[in-house]
Amino acid sequence: MNNKSNRLVNYLAAWILVTIIGIILFLLPSVYNVQPANTSITLFVIGVLMAGLGFGMTINYSVRILKQKFNLPQSTPIAEWVLIDEEWKQFCFNKLKNQIKSNLRIFYLVIVACVILDVIFIFILNELIVVFDFLLSEMVLISIPVFISPLFNYLMDIKSNREVKIYDYAVKLNGELYNWGIRQGKLIDIELISENPPFINIEYSIPYRRMSPMFTNMKNYFVRVPVPSYELSMATEIVNEFQKKINNTISV
Repeated sequence: MNNKSNRLVNYLAAWILVTIIGIILFLLPSVYNVQPANTSITLFVIGVLMAGLGFGMTINYSVRILKQKFNLPQSTPIAEWVLIDEEWKQFCFNKLKNQIKSNLRIFYLVIVACVILDVIFIFILNELIVVFDFLLSEMVLISIPVFISPLFNYLMDIKSNREVKIYDYAVKLNGELYNWGIRQGKLIDIELISENPPFINIEYSIPYRRMSPMFTNMKNYFVRVPVPSYELSMATEIVNEFQKKINNTISV
């Protein structure tokens, strides 16, 4: 198989690094007495935000790795393959384009809101440099989910193991498990998409947060499972079988 690490482990390592960089940034102004004061404040704010985000995500991915170990399917995969390097890179690039395209819609709205607020602050504070520093901080923060996060995901995906395992009630992609076989989990839709490379688009729902002892909030998830060109016939059979299960569930 492939000796590359899985996606969740790569994420965990990267967020630990982000946390360390954030700590260095917010300690830098006090340790080295950074001047001018505006630069010092900007470094402190960015550092605190990076360290806080990094620490939170480190805990998140640590928990996800532990939970995944306990939820791994015990059955044998009904399909298992490893994509060739060219197909995997193309799949990751397509995913990057789709993520950025989706994020840009929110980005434009947030930018307009930030500019309006900064114009108001200029009249209130009457200090253009201070407002400019705040605008710089805002731009960095907005760029994280819009551009940096998808690029970060792309780099993590590229370094991952390219392995795909499909089970009766789950998919394991890049070492990350997508499992709808848990209690109240449900497979909603599955479709084979003709792209380069082709992929299986899966939609499923699982309990997200228990609102009360009687009611559970369900959340929908989507996962794209890349298919090697030489496995198209098998992928078609798998999709047809899952579609039958969905139809049988609906008819019951």
